[in-house]
Amino acid sequence: MGEDSVRRLPQGERGRRRVALILEAAEQELAESGYEQFTTNAVAARAGISIGSIYQFFPNKEALVQALAARYHETIRKLYDDLFSGLPKGQPLARTVDYLIDPLVGYNARNRAFQALFCPILVPLRMSGAVAQVRSEVISRVHGIFADRRPDLPPESRSICVLISVHAVEALLPLATDGEGEVKQDVVREIKRLLLAYLEPILGNA
Repeated sequence: MGEDSVRRLPQGERGRRRVALILEAAEQELAESGYEQFTTNAVAARAGISIGSIYQFFPNKEALVQALAARYHETIRKLYDDLFSGLPKGQPLARTVDYLIDPLVGYNARNRAFQALFCPILVPLRMSGAVAQVRSEVISRVHGIFADRRPDLPPESRSICVLISVHAVEALLPLATDGEGEVKQDVVREIKRLLLAYLEPILGNA
């Protein structure tokens, strides 16, 4: 394993509980402070443990963040499996956008560190490997939707449209997550409107 990997995997129940406590504290700290201000000392204080207890399992903050990314990958994959396996065929594009965006907004709201970890503006390039799996998962799934709706669209054109769509939603979702009440609803509505304005000329709305 590399220097940013988990130092050792817990073998017993006590060790697994300790790692779970550390990751929960790390998630809360990342959500509140963001990546740049995120420190292992702050995580230790939040968890009520010594910094040495963290270093037993994670050599540095990058290792902690990568562990969170792996956990998010598991949960977001389950969300995508559920969404895409139940995606109705032949429905209007607007309904497809509703079907996909609303659960993503909900996921971001429930997992506040997710946006700090996966926003491409906030995460440094050296951490891109930690989040690449999740982004690759998203892009692959969206490729399938585009291929179903426009099988005649050249692969190169489809790829760039998917890339723009995915990154646009990634960049805008934090606005919806941070909003409250009617403001949040307005932001979500505008995200969908922007996405439809871009996609309808390409994919149609039928």
